Amino acid sequence: AKTLATASRYSQFVRMQMQAFLHYLSGIHASTTTDVHSALSPQILAFRQTLQQHYKEHLNVNDYAERLHISSKHLIDLCKKNTGKTPLQLIREYTVAEAKRLLYNTGITVKEVAYELNFDDPANFSKYFKSVCGYSPANYRRDGQ
Repeated sequence: AKTLATASRYSQFVRMQMQAFLHYLSGIHASTTTDVHSALSPQILAFRQTLQQHYKEHLNVNDYAERLHISSKHLIDLCKKNTGKTPLQLIREYTVAEAKRLLYNTGITVKEVAYELNFDDPANFSKYFKSVCGYSPANYRRDGQ
């Protein structure tokens, strides 16, 4: 029984170390992508900045395009050309990245994360998160995926 408890603690320790390492790598990725962003079009940079400021409002692609004074088709084309992704993919990825940040770095509940991100219902948040990631926010928090 003592060996099993030791193995369990070791497994937990390794998992925590891996999570810390992955978050360290994501920080490196964030700092190196700043250089890549300088090669992006000014409109894509403006879109990313607008997304960072307004993601909690759950705007759609048309709303972002209007804020940038361009058509939604032009925004879609720019995003695909500059990032290989659609604006909707970028919006979802950013929102989920913020959710993951809150789930990993805070002790607040999944329900509180949902409300922090302005979801009207925690169930809707969980469905949204799972549709983007393939796993629930609770599983992310538990397993550190």
